[in-house]
Amino acid sequence: MSDRHILDRRNRLFVLILWVSIGLSVLTNLMVGATGTMLVVLIAFGAAGCGAATLLTYRRIAIEYIMYLVPVIMTGLILMLLLSDPQPLFSTYLLIYINMGMMTLYSNYRPVLFTAILSFILTIYAFYDPRLHDAIFAEEPLIYLMLYIVLGAITLCASTLFSERLQRQVMANSEAVQRANEQAGKLLHEIMSSVTILNAFSTDQKERAVMTRNISKEVTHACVEISSTIKQETNELQCIRASVQAVDQSIGEMMQQMEEVSIILAKLQRQMNNAANPMGWNGKSGVPNAVDERTVNSIMMEFMNSTDQVNEQADQMRIAIAHLEEQYRVVAKAMVAIATSKEQHMTAVEEVVGSMELQHNQITQLVQSYDRLDRRVSDLKKLAQAYDHSDVRGVQ
Repeated sequence: MSDRHILDRRNRLFVLILWVSIGLSVLTNLMVGATGTMLVVLIAFGAAGCGAATLLTYRRIAIEYIMYLVPVIMTGLILMLLLSDPQPLFSTYLLIYINMGMMTLYSNYRPVLFTAILSFILTIYAFYDPRLHDAIFAEEPLIYLMLYIVLGAITLCASTLFSERLQRQVMANSEAVQRANEQAGKLLHEIMSSVTILNAFSTDQKERAVMTRNISKEVTHACVEISSTIKQETNELQCIRASVQAVDQSIGEMMQQMEEVSIILAKLQRQMNNAANPMGWNGKSGVPNAVDERTVNSIMMEFMNSTDQVNEQADQMRIAIAHLEEQYRVVAKAMVAIATSKEQHMTAVEEVVGSMELQHNQITQLVQSYDRLDRRVSDLKKLAQAYDHSDVRGVQ
């Protein structure tokens, strides 16, 4: 609250006191049977002075000088009462002390000192006025009257100086308290805002934690599937290796059997050539000789043995071919399984990559949230330090 505003409020208070004082004076004079002239003077002068003070006060005109107008009005009113009263009373004169005492409400020694000067003038005038002197100052020395005014002025000025100093200190403390309240309000607002941010941050982090946990579960599950798939592929590759070795063995056996068949066929061809030699037949009768018959029988036996061997080798070759076909089917099936496993493997890897990217984004947002939280905490720390170094301690 500014000094001007306080002064305006005190002026309004004094205007009210003036109107009440005039009202009480009129009522008192009516009760004691005062003359009409005294009432007219009291009402006319009081209304004129109080009206002027009221107009200036509520129009806020010359606010700083109303404190000097009020004692002028009060002193003039006291003088008019003394002059208009046919039988002046000493109690009416004592109103000058009430006038000085009322000025202490301004908590300023200047209006008190100004009122004391006016009281000096009024006392001197009243003391040297013959009618007033004989009525109220016949046995009162002027020096005592002046001394009383001086003592009263000194006492009241000292009181107002102390009150003024105390008021300034209170005003300074009030401003410090107001600044501290503003700082506290700002700090409270920042704290409430930080609490809101922390609540949002906590909720967000809970959601991110749940999402990260789900991503971790999915990644773990995908890794288990990948591990199982790799193990299955390893088993398939081992089967393929065993099948390839069996195929190589079957092909080797077939090559060996084909070589044996070639040897047998070459041997059979030689025997057939020997059997078809005309020298082994009787040219005259057309019947083979006995030696020739044995030779033919031997050749036929060898031919039959060779045929049996060829048939046996052919059976073994058919078995080897069937075994080779079976091995090739196993290899083809394993290759299809590996291809399918590779596709599943790639799908799982893509899911893992997507989950890891999502988790990376979540972690990035988490880091950003912690950065914002750290900045908020730093701001609160600075505000708290400013509040701690404010003038609140001086007030306390």
